[in-house]
Amino acid sequence: RLLALFFATYMATVVAFFVVARYRLPVVPVLAVGSGFAALEVIRLVRERVWRTLAWVAVGLAVLLVVVNVNFYRVDRVRGFAQSHFRLGIIYGERGDTARAIQECLAAIELDPEYPKSYLNLGSMLVAEGRHDEAVSAFRTAVRLDPGYVTGRMNLAMALESLSEFESAVAQLDTILAVDPGNPEALKEKGVALYRWGRLDESR
Repeated sequence: RLLALFFATYMATVVAFFVVARYRLPVVPVLAVGSGFAALEVIRLVRERVWRTLAWVAVGLAVLLVVVNVNFYRVDRVRGFAQSHFRLGIIYGERGDTARAIQECLAAIELDPEYPKSYLNLGSMLVAEGRHDEAVSAFRTAVRLDPGYVTGRMNLAMALESLSEFESAVAQLDTILAVDPGNPEALKEKGVALYRWGRLDESR
């Protein structure tokens, strides 16, 4: 009864907390006990030639095999790996290994070219390497994929400033301010851009 209660509780946690599946690994040894018992039961049924019961077991396993492998939510499994590369890119970037971070960002983009954050991270790493032209291209793609991506547009504006393209930088910041007039970061950056552009009166 306790074992049955454990399995029932475990199944309930799977339903409720499947997103954090990696934290359930400690229960694997306990589940292995149940699996071992099931395997011994199958062996016993084979030896005793209880074919009818074995047939039902086979049907149950076949149904289970189908259920656990059907992609009910139509998740793109190839694109799913893009997140792993994206996260690795962030980790390498935090460690200062921009070359490997860029490689991981490009791998993520290859798997999922529609994910704007990969382009943002790529652009940030390119800026760290002083490759501002390429960074602008990456940030532009992020903004094209998600026009409302404020962080992407902010980074694009700053990258444009690095290339002395102040008019374009201010245009990007104005796009942010058109939606959120009180955005402090955009207001501050616009002031900086206008100052560097030589339009001192407007920068105040």
